[in-house]
Amino acid sequence: MVRRVTCRAVLVLTVTLYGLVTVIATLVLGVLLRMQFSDMQANVEGDPEKMFVDECMRDFEHLPTDDDKYRSQYGKCIKELASDVSLKRLPYIRLAVDERVCDPDDLCEDGDPGNCKDSGTPLKSDYSPGDVTKCYQLINDAKAEQDTYQKAELLDRVAAECTSSDRWKDHENKVVLEYCFWKHLQYGVCTNIMRTNCPTDSSCCPVSQNDPNGNPLDYRPDLYICQKSPVVGLYCQHRDYRVLVNNSIQQEGALCNMVTCPSFAWCRDLADIPGQCLGEACKDYSRAADFLIVCIVWTSFGMMLDFADLVLLVRWPLAAKLKSTGNAVSACLKLMTYMFCLAGGVKDFTSDLVDMQCYNADGNALAEAAKERVKLFEMVALLTVVGSLALTPMSMQWGGQLVGLPYARVS
Repeated sequence: MVRRVTCRAVLVLTVTLYGLVTVIATLVLGVLLRMQFSDMQANVEGDPEKMFVDECMRDFEHLPTDDDKYRSQYGKCIKELASDVSLKRLPYIRLAVDERVCDPDDLCEDGDPGNCKDSGTPLKSDYSPGDVTKCYQLINDAKAEQDTYQKAELLDRVAAECTSSDRWKDHENKVVLEYCFWKHLQYGVCTNIMRTNCPTDSSCCPVSQNDPNGNPLDYRPDLYICQKSPVVGLYCQHRDYRVLVNNSIQQEGALCNMVTCPSFAWCRDLADIPGQCLGEACKDYSRAADFLIVCIVWTSFGMMLDFADLVLLVRWPLAAKLKSTGNAVSACLKLMTYMFCLAGGVKDFTSDLVDMQCYNADGNALAEAAKERVKLFEMVALLTVVGSLALTPMSMQWGGQLVGLPYARVS
């Protein structure tokens, strides 16, 4: 027996598909927006260019630097780096290069052997330095020692206890541990725990990676300068973040500070140099990013109900109460997505981010794109709510009547 499809069924199916398409669009926009939030802060800490080149050269690091294969691969890595869009988005204020990388709390994990972490509270009787802190202190002692024989003895201890390739082989952060102790021995790690002033060299800020055998015209200058703030300590500032003259010309040599640039404090708080997220900009960013995850979760629940609604329409067209209930709940979930976006201040944060101009041109372009995507996300979220709300009375009114009975033509 074949049932006759009515116009009502076509209408309900169309609205159901509309709701499903718009909720999928909402979910995709939410995920992309959350990824953009992560991208905006991706280059705030560490040394992304060095990490890129190190990873690119992983299979060639055993070769001498003057080997033809090594030099050829290094040139390819630099070209790939120069074309990587994600590495071109640079904040005007960022962490010193070893901040949140080389401090004992960052280097040690719970499963590491021995006493990697410090125990107790510093400056109190219960405090006991861990292996990492002891190594830093041993390196400090070796560098400060003036007596030649004692200095040699201390350096031998450093080589055996801190910089040996086998010393940290069972630790989760083996590679980073070796890097941090090597750097501390050569230049001194650059964190606010280990330093109180900027060094005279460039060891505190990211250095642009260049191919020594490449075209001199392709040389990329270093973009960051180490600065010291009485509020947050050491940080790195982009060379282009300068005092504006006539709103267009950057005065050479006049880097922005809290007195000269209105956006300086906001951008500094966004970088969150102490890692405590005490500034309003950091709090706004964290809240917006967290609420975006909540929005994605609620949208996912709404999408699952829409898929269930489509199955009910096709497989159990007479389940009117279940279908209308599902439509109402789906509408509420989608509405909550929109409300969470408002409550999280996502639109306000992206608007402030664009106004403050805390990035270079590529970074500000990403901020502009995020601002526009928030508007689109909210609009599509409301449109998908409308679809579920429209389906609710249709299911209640026409439930069981969407598919007509077959009829026989009487002559």
